[in-house]
Amino acid sequence: MAVTQMKISQASWEAYVSTLAKINKKAAVMTQAYIDRHGVGDTKRLVDFANEVIKTYGSANGALACQMYNELARLQDASVPDAEMAELPDYPEVARAVYGTINNQHSTIPATVERMTKQVGADTMLKNARRDNAEWAWVPNGAETCAFCITLASQGWMPASRAQLNGSHAEHIHANCMCEFAIRFDRETEIDGYDPDKYYDMYMNASDDNDSVKKINALRRELYEDKKKIKYKGGLSLHGNNANGSMKLDIQLFAEKDIKNQKSASLKRAIRKYEKQIKVHEEKIANPEKFSWWAGTDERRKAGLKKHWEKEIKTFNQNIDDRIKELKKRGDYDE
Repeated sequence: MAVTQMKISQASWEAYVSTLAKINKKAAVMTQAYIDRHGVGDTKRLVDFANEVIKTYGSANGALACQMYNELARLQDASVPDAEMAELPDYPEVARAVYGTINNQHSTIPATVERMTKQVGADTMLKNARRDNAEWAWVPNGAETCAFCITLASQGWMPASRAQLNGSHAEHIHANCMCEFAIRFDRETEIDGYDPDKYYDMYMNASDDNDSVKKINALRRELYEDKKKIKYKGGLSLHGNNANGSMKLDIQLFAEKDIKNQKSASLKRAIRKYEKQIKVHEEKIANPEKFSWWAGTDERRKAGLKKHWEKEIKTFNQNIDDRIKELKKRGDYDE
């Protein structure tokens, strides 16, 4: 009997991560408001305040993560107990984080509180996934994704037992980030729009060096350089970035609906760039073994990468056709 693949809709996932992000950001905003009013001179009072904020909004974050975990289990017909919220950071942990931030750069205290708030939801997902022998994936969301999160997302679905932990915490959580853990209980379930092969392609081709730290740094530089060249607009897929080494997520390299508003010279430059990208992808498909990392890649990932490259070639060709049509309308296209 054929197995039907189940996908969590992009709209449902975005609604979840957007709500989490609002909770996290509220914690940061409240902390900043406190500092603006009282300063950081009374450190004991500041730690007390930060602790209460993290308890309040961390609890909300963890409760929402429990709801999502239970809903994911229900949608996948997984017979698992109801999710349990991870432990909140205790007072000594909050104190260490706040004091450490004060000693280095007190302007980042709100970001520290935001990170510790976000941590509760991430820890909740991992705690229950490990209990239930589920799989996790780090799914990029929102307007920006940093090089490290792209690298983590490139790993695809992983057994929860292999989660990257620092004690009981997911070790990579940071502020100003909308990426979240997705959980699945069978290999037929996917998050709509999550394409780990796309991220893996970016990560592996960021540098010829096999050292992961060097690859991440190369990817960060690449994102920064791209930002200086192209301004992107909009929504959800993988292109662009900002000056701090983050990636802008967008459905297409350029918003296709804006083609008619672009200058002919810009359209022609885009055509040349797409043609160059097509040649690069065709070379990858024809001779993937020229990449040093290809031999060590498992067959399932190899198949996924080839499918990703073929899909991008199709998209690039469509983008070229759209621009040629617009140029022909203007009488500004040379065959």
